[in-house]
Amino acid sequence: MADAPLIILRADGESWSFDAVTRQSSDPQARITDHPIEDGSPISDAQMRQPIKETAVATVTQSPFEGRTYDQPTGVERVAAAKAFLTGCWGQLVTLIYPDEDIESFMLTSMANERSGYLSRRFALEFREVVIVESQTVEIPVTQAAPVASAGLASEVDAGEQSGVTPDTTETEEEAASSWLYQILYGDEQEEEAT
Repeated sequence: MADAPLIILRADGESWSFDAVTRQSSDPQARITDHPIEDGSPISDAQMRQPIKETAVATVTQSPFEGRTYDQPTGVERVAAAKAFLTGCWGQLVTLIYPDEDIESFMLTSMANERSGYLSRRFALEFREVVIVESQTVEIPVTQAAPVASAGLASEVDAGEQSGVTPDTTETEEEAASSWLYQILYGDEQEEEAT
């Protein structure tokens, strides 16, 4: 099984070995934040690594070479079983096992496939890296209470002696009070105050 060009191992323990891989690529990327400055030139100040994208073009044939069936069916059932396996990969973490490296913690995002010659099916597979994180709560003990911000301040402020006389209204205030809008809004109140 280790000599297969590509083995996909699902989180549920199921695996599939492909007959051939004609292309494999890895695409790590990062996004850099840009902030324009006064003259219009952007400056960058932070880099955020994006999930790695892995792609592979893998082939399944109905009649693989002798000794390379990898305990999988042959004939038409082999292609159907490959499609069923890949469909079962949706939503599961997978490990991509190549002869020279194992790539863990990926999910299948695309599985375009086409018929090719020699009774085979070619799959254009795309996987995206999944980063699993865990949250943790830490209790920080309080060693000494912080002083109250209002400590030492008076609870009431003496504003001094206040006049109980109604202030005189100015000419402008009287004109505003005699406007039709003021009368609509406050007319009843003004009449009650006058009586």
